[in-house]
Amino acid sequence: ALISVPGPAPAPFEIMSQALAREISPETAAFVRVVFWLHGVAELERLLRDAGFAHVVAYSRPKALRVSARASSCGSTSTIAPARPGGDGRRQGQARALEREVVSGWQRFAADGGMRLEVAMTTSIAAK
Repeated sequence: ALISVPGPAPAPFEIMSQALAREISPETAAFVRVVFWLHGVAELERLLRDAGFAHVVAYSRPKALRVSARASSCGSTSTIAPARPGGDGRRQGQARALEREVVSGWQRFAADGGMRLEVAMTTSIAAK
């Protein structure tokens, strides 16, 4: 078995998580922790051994990624904002505030019309 998982959360996702917590709700921001929770080498090895795998080897290495401008805008804040109760005007205001905060925070990662980020990838190889 070959398993690769990302984490911890790269800086742009931390920026997004903090903005979500401020502008929408801490519960909405929690999805970032869920996506990037399993990244510890020892934890991944333990889970695989507990699942009956043998010859488990895990390691973590950084991976540089370039995200196109189109892909980096696919997680539109307008689809996230309605997650919190309130009037349409309030949700639109939250979406605009969230978008401003995230776009501003992500500026330092802008590169070649997209975004460049580095994420650690923890990879494990195991046999059953």
